[in-house]
Amino acid sequence: MTTGSLPSALIDVGSAVVTSALGAFVRTVLAMLVLGGGLAIGGYLYAAPRSTLAGVAAALLALTLCVVLGVVLGAKRAMAVGVAAGVHRSQLASRVVGPLFDRLANVPGVAATERMPLAQVEAHLRTVVTSWLGDAPRGLRGVVARGLVGRIERLTLAELRSDDRDATGVDLAVVRARMIDRADAMVVDQIHATTRVATLALVGAAALGSIAIAVALRHAG
Repeated sequence: MTTGSLPSALIDVGSAVVTSALGAFVRTVLAMLVLGGGLAIGGYLYAAPRSTLAGVAAALLALTLCVVLGVVLGAKRAMAVGVAAGVHRSQLASRVVGPLFDRLANVPGVAATERMPLAQVEAHLRTVVTSWLGDAPRGLRGVVARGLVGRIERLTLAELRSDDRDATGVDLAVVRARMIDRADAMVVDQIHATTRVATLALVGAAALGSIAIAVALRHAG
């Protein structure tokens, strides 16, 4: 099967998308620094009765933990916001679904049939996506493009499996129409959901980790 190159809509990820991603990274790291400052003060006040050194250590470790987790969360949110901005501004997901299904259908004998075995479609989908990812641009634009392709692949697989209702396989035309109609909303909804989970998890880890450090230093020895 000829997989073709990455669609130009993905290669030409605009500067506004990259700017949105960078802005999300900076805002996230700054917010985590503010959180780290508050946790550092709390850690110092809790551990300082044991010794000033314990209080300072608790504060520094809490701040360091928040910085590290802030960078991790910032990177995750940057990719998420970049992809969401690209989808929202130019309907990237819908524009990618068409070429994706064109390449899925570019298999000998497929045009003469109405349905295909699910396993065969999944294998061709992974081949197309792997080829596209190799053509992604470098830098942050490439990160955004790869993030979008990965999400579209997962959503397409879910739609294909939901259409596999009998032994005759999946109807590519039906799934393609559904994906073109819903891809943008599906991608944005998925991004928001996964971003909320990641944010809650890492903020919670920073808070619990800082508390654990302060408690351990106060009662050490």
